[in-house]
Amino acid sequence: MIAGQERHTATPMVSGGEQGVLVVGLNAPAAQFYNQFTSLWSSFGAQPAVPRRSHVAMQSGGRVIIAGGVDASSAKVASAEVFNPNPGDWSRTGSMRFARSGHAVSEIGAFGFLVSGTDTTPTG
Repeated sequence: MIAGQERHTATPMVSGGEQGVLVVGLNAPAAQFYNQFTSLWSSFGAQPAVPRRSHVAMQSGGRVIIAGGVDASSAKVASAEVFNPNPGDWSRTGSMRFARSGHAVSEIGAFGFLVSGTDTTPTG
């Protein structure tokens, strides 16, 4: 890795025809991409706006979504962000109704994602 990641997720993804793994964590300045064909790491866009640990990441149509988790102050978060590998940036998307950690995300076709799991906190 270029920089160490604390409590990170590693999500299989395809970027520009290259297959590898996107790694996002709490303390590195950028997401990192491992190219399985070249065996090289590269910085791959900035980190999400809300750095978090124990979040969930999954691929959908070439993009990666992260939702919930725990921020640097150990508070659960409800926000979600989507990483688009081209041009390599994060954008906010709708927040969940409850802040969550220790949860799971399942893609449900064109309809979006189902988030389920434990340890929820109402967000207002």
